[in-house]
Amino acid sequence: MTEAFIAQLTEHDLTEVAVHHTLRQVLGYGDALYITVESPGSYLEHRSMANLLERFDEDGDEEKYHEISGRFLGIARALNIRLNIEPYLNVIRNVSETGYRDFVISRGSYLTALMVTKKLEHLGFTLVDSATFIKMDARGVIDRDATKLAWQQLRVTGKLVIPSTYGSNPDKSIHICNSRTVITALAELLASSGMYERVVIV
Repeated sequence: MTEAFIAQLTEHDLTEVAVHHTLRQVLGYGDALYITVESPGSYLEHRSMANLLERFDEDGDEEKYHEISGRFLGIARALNIRLNIEPYLNVIRNVSETGYRDFVISRGSYLTALMVTKKLEHLGFTLVDSATFIKMDARGVIDRDATKLAWQQLRVTGKLVIPSTYGSNPDKSIHICNSRTVITALAELLASSGMYERVVIV
């Protein structure tokens, strides 16, 4: 039986102390592996990354920005990767000035997924931005037909890392959503692709 596995990395799996161990656990599921990545959760005295990003978008406080950048750098160190994240952090700072809330919050999931991909790229993993295929309608509800078409056009299979906290609106702006929305849509796409006999969410 050909199986595809969707491995969920939740906010609790993605703290500085947990992320390396978590990745070692999920890699045993084989080549048809799709890793979904949330934003890092609270750790020690730090709030969750999504909360930090939302608050930074509201007030642009430099202390919060340094806490955000420090946490991302800590996760990069925990993964033992070389990745210049400064340009991505600058985007967060610059975009927050425009009040684009959903984009700023989504960078927690996106940048963490980018770091996870960097860690696993030697195993053939690539990053697929969920905004490229998770399509929302004007009401903020997932558009299954548009999502299926976008996924088919991507023509990607297995060994993917996917941020799981957002999709895109009809105007291509970012739309924050529950990670369950992304994971359920991904499972439906894989199940209907004809490539796998079973899709397992782990």
